Amino acid sequence: MKNQEKLTEEQQLNLRKDLKTFQVEIIHHGMLNHVEERTFSSITTGQPGNITAIIGPTGAGKTTVSTLIAEGLRDYLRGKEKHQGVVEMLLKANEVSRFNWKDFYHRLLDLCNEPLSAELRRPGSFISADASVDRYRRLLEEDLAKSGVKVVILDEAHHLVRNKKEDALEDQLYRLKSFSDMSLVHIVLIGTYELYSLVTLDDSLFRRVNFVHFPRYQLDSEHVAMFKDALNEFTQLLKPFNPVDLVDPGMAMFLWTGSVGCIGILQNWIVKSVAEQLNSSSPNLTREHFERVIIRPAELRKMHERIAKQEENFEFSKEALDELIHELIPHSQIGVFSSKGNGSGNGNGSAKSVRRVGRQKPKRFPTGEAKPSEEGPQG
Repeated sequence: MKNQEKLTEEQQLNLRKDLKTFQVEIIHHGMLNHVEERTFSSITTGQPGNITAIIGPTGAGKTTVSTLIAEGLRDYLRGKEKHQGVVEMLLKANEVSRFNWKDFYHRLLDLCNEPLSAELRRPGSFISADASVDRYRRLLEEDLAKSGVKVVILDEAHHLVRNKKEDALEDQLYRLKSFSDMSLVHIVLIGTYELYSLVTLDDSLFRRVNFVHFPRYQLDSEHVAMFKDALNEFTQLLKPFNPVDLVDPGMAMFLWTGSVGCIGILQNWIVKSVAEQLNSSSPNLTREHFERVIIRPAELRKMHERIAKQEENFEFSKEALDELIHELIPHSQIGVFSSKGNGSGNGNGSAKSVRRVGRQKPKRFPTGEAKPSEEGPQG
C-alpha cells in the first residue's frame, strides 16, 4: 500500500473501521500506570470516609484511569462485598450557577441496585420530586450501606467549583465533607486543577485528602523516555495507516508541542490526522496530515503557559521549603531545637499536660463520623 498513490474504496472502508477501534483504545503508558498504582494504593489502604483526589490538566488521561481503577477495584472487592462495591458517576456541568446536589443524590441513588433505587424510578413514588436535598442525601446513605458500596468515583469533579463565590464554595465543601462522613465510603474525585481550590479551602478536609497528581509529560529525561514509549505504542496501533516515524526526534518534539505533553490530547489529534489522511485517500499518514489539524500556535502557547502555572502547586521546591522554615522560625529561636528534652513539653520531667486558661478541652469524635449535632445547609 505504501507505493500506491490513492487508497481504493474498499481500503478506505476497512481503515475507517480500524480508526473507530483506535479511538477507544486505551494506551497503557508510563504515567497512566504510575497514577493507577498510586490511586489503587490510596483507596485500598485508606480509612472509610477518606478522599482521594486525582488532579491534572485536561487531556492527561484522567477519565481513562477512572475506568481502569473501577475495573481493578471490582476485581479486588469481588467476594469481599455483598453487592457492587464500586459506583462511578460523571458529574454534569450545570446551566445554573450552583452545583445541583439534589440531582447528584438522585443520579447516585439511581446507580444503586437497591429497593430505594427502584422506588425512585416507580411512577407515583413515595419519594416526592419536591423532597428536600437532605431527604435525598439520607436516602442515598441508606442505599449505599445496603448495596455494599465502598468506593464512589466522581469524574469531572471540578464542576463542584463552578460557582466562584466564596459562600457557595463553602457550601460545596460542607456537603462534600458531610457525604464522606455519613456514608463512610471512599470518595475518588477526578478533575482539573480547579478542583484543588475547593479541597484546600478547609484544613480539616485537606488533611483527609490524598492527592494524586496526573501531570502531562514534561521535558526531563525520565518523562521524555516515557513519552517516546507511548509514541512506540501508538506506532504499533497505527500500522494499518503506514504512519511517519513518530519517534524520530524532530517528529517527537512536534508531537509533544502539539499535544502539550498530554496523551489524551495526542490521541484525539492522531484521530483527526488519520481522518484527514483518509479524506485525501492517502496511503500513508504523514506529518502534513498532522499539521493540517494541529491546534493553532497561539492557543498552544496559552495552554502550555496555563498548565505550567497550575503545576506549581504540585512541584516540590527545597528552596521554597527552606525559605518557609527561616520565615516561621526566628533566628533567636533556632537554639530551642538544639536543646535536650524528655518529650514532656514542660521542662521538669513531668508528663502533666498544660492547657491555657479559657481554652476548651476538645471533644473527639471517631474517624469518619460526623458530630451528632451537625446538620447540612438546606437545599
